[in-house]
Amino acid sequence: MIPGRLAEVPEAAQRIAGNEVVLRAVNERIAEKTFDLESRGLTSSDETSEYLCACGRPDCTESMNLTLAEFRKAHERVDQSIVVPGHHLPAIEDVVDEHDGYAVVRTKPGHRPADLDG
Repeated sequence: MIPGRLAEVPEAAQRIAGNEVVLRAVNERIAEKTFDLESRGLTSSDETSEYLCACGRPDCTESMNLTLAEFRKAHERVDQSIVVPGHHLPAIEDVVDEHDGYAVVRTKPGHRPADLDG
């Protein structure tokens, strides 16, 4: 299989969407804990936290460091997530913003978890 190409997009998209939902939930929990630490003065707003790559690939174990503000900006839209540069899957998502150490991807219509539930 060529990287970034999916032999069976619908089946692969379903699996990847499920993985992305789990990874997004984990990352949102990290953000909640980071906010809690910041609000109690135990860390500063310019410190980074480690977030998991949300590429959805079952073998991906990579992570990225972002501030809470960077994480929140990347997730302003429900169809966006963060991935390690080069981990996006062009068949189902577009890179909408690139930064040092992470990229923001937007899932294409028809491949979002809500689109695949039917």
